[in-house]
Amino acid sequence: MTCHKCGARNLKLKESLITMEFRGVTLKFIAEVELCAKCGHYSIPARVAKEFGKRLDAAYRNHIGLLSALQIVSARKRLGFATQKEFADYLGVGEASVKRWEAGALLDKSNDELIRLKTDVEYAHNNLNVLCERVGRESPTLRVFVAIAPSTPARSRPWESVTDPRQWICTENQQYYAS
Repeated sequence: MTCHKCGARNLKLKESLITMEFRGVTLKFIAEVELCAKCGHYSIPARVAKEFGKRLDAAYRNHIGLLSALQIVSARKRLGFATQKEFADYLGVGEASVKRWEAGALLDKSNDELIRLKTDVEYAHNNLNVLCERVGRESPTLRVFVAIAPSTPARSRPWESVTDPRQWICTENQQYYAS
């Protein structure tokens, strides 16, 4: 292979630190490229282009703070959705979108926000606090109601007020409601 910049014929496939502009952001990430030993210019051969794109997307996603494919899959499973279709219906998006996101396609900020609001109690509660502040209403206290199993002593308290999100525990026997 010949270098497009200097014409040298000594390109070697090598993992390198790449610095590039993407969507107005300067990103640095490691990817496999054909690197010119003479001038340092690199090219992306077709056989590694898909992996290069995944690494670029991951670097951008990390820089901007967007959810990764693994985080989206984890959120779906944590909420008990066995299929991407069920999750898509819950989110109000198409099944194809969920399939793309879980396969690693880059999602936009609005869909990232939607997924966070519908899958992360703390994120949704913080959003509610901001909304209440903006419209001049008092933010509700989040209460957790824990269903008492028959084996639980009657003297046990079935619920407690939880205002600190770090104290929230999500299990199958809890329901969240605002008062």
